[in-house]
Amino acid sequence: MPQHDMPFDKPKILAIDDTPVNLMTLGEALKHEFDLQIATSGAQGMAQARLTPPDLILLDIMMPEMDGFETCRRLKADPQLKDIPVVFITALHELGSEVTGLELGALDYITKPIQVETARQRIRNLVERERLRQQVIQQRDQLEADIRERLVTEEKLKLAASVFASAHEGIAITNTLGDIIDVNQSFTRITGYQRDEVVGKNPRLLNSGRQSPEFYDLLWQEVQAKGHWCGEIWNRRKNGEVYAEMLNITTVQNAQGQPQNFVALFSDITALKEHEQELDHIAHHDVLTGMPNRSLLWDRLRQGMNQAQRRGQQLAVVFIDLDGFKVVNDTHGHEAGDQLLRTLASRMKQNLRDGDTLARFGGDEFVVVMVDLNDHAASTPLLQRLLEAAAQPVQVGDITLQVSASLGVTFYPQSNDMDAEDLLRQADQAMYQAKLAGKNRYQLFSPT
Repeated sequence: MPQHDMPFDKPKILAIDDTPVNLMTLGEALKHEFDLQIATSGAQGMAQARLTPPDLILLDIMMPEMDGFETCRRLKADPQLKDIPVVFITALHELGSEVTGLELGALDYITKPIQVETARQRIRNLVERERLRQQVIQQRDQLEADIRERLVTEEKLKLAASVFASAHEGIAITNTLGDIIDVNQSFTRITGYQRDEVVGKNPRLLNSGRQSPEFYDLLWQEVQAKGHWCGEIWNRRKNGEVYAEMLNITTVQNAQGQPQNFVALFSDITALKEHEQELDHIAHHDVLTGMPNRSLLWDRLRQGMNQAQRRGQQLAVVFIDLDGFKVVNDTHGHEAGDQLLRTLASRMKQNLRDGDTLARFGGDEFVVVMVDLNDHAASTPLLQRLLEAAAQPVQVGDITLQVSASLGVTFYPQSNDMDAEDLLRQADQAMYQAKLAGKNRYQLFSPT
């Protein structure tokens, strides 16, 4: 039957959220590519998943009766549902919550408010990765069956050899000591090693150094206990380049049920991992300047506040507004204004320490988070350097542009309980006082 006559089944996504209106915008964006189903509780979602197993589960954390963590725990304990990828959707930003979810088996987090385009691409990547994993498992099972059968008849041997040679995935077969006895052409294509360079060697020659010895100990413990292992791993090609692969290792047993060989089947997923990193960077950085955006600023500020409390040190929040930037835009155009913003952002960043954060807040506004300050006075040299960096002329073509900056500064901790929003509000108020005092200066926040 021609391929175009076959129906196209959309990947199924099950969204479990007690307030499904939260997912309406995302659902609208996904409906053309995915079959989106909704469950309003953890119990309903598990029942629905057993009836019609989805390709991916979007799971809210904050739900009554059975929260997202408990629902995920039960999903992973259910033999029928344990392999379905789970992505948490949450407004929580604490690192502890993310670690808890990942330890329970979730693959990723999507935070609220949902950035639709980024979320959609992440979901595409996760569904594609699951499809690839299932494909690798299917091909692994087929290869295992073929290898068993080739010991029985010559015809089965020829069939297995054909599959081995033509598989798009790299394949390596070892004995029980771990010595490579054969590889296919795709192994050579992916790793760069010819067959005669690896036969008799241990696969550890591909080791990238990114995984610890404990990682490999646990990997082989699982192979010995379960007969197989599947996961992502970083290896190194012959030319020294590090690459990511989806790897399946399977034990092949003899007629007596004893291990006879190990078969490793893998796909190069480096491009997919790089694309995920690009999406993560786009989601957390300003497109124009490359600096952290508001989303990443809030995370860095809250982390800095927690760190200041633990270490007994000071943190400074600096709100920066460029003086005269509107005149530049109106006189020389937005292209010149954009170049000015990029240059000044880079200069100000260079005048900060490695642990400090410079984020673009919007327009010609920036926010700096200074950490590890012994006292308020320790921020003075940094503030002065920021003022000097913002006031330096910028050459754009034949035009020399020059602005200055007004800085508002506040510190943490304070005598009163403060959250991140409070600190940013104080720094903003202090910045306006610097404007009123003549601009091109910094002003410390004063409650009076």
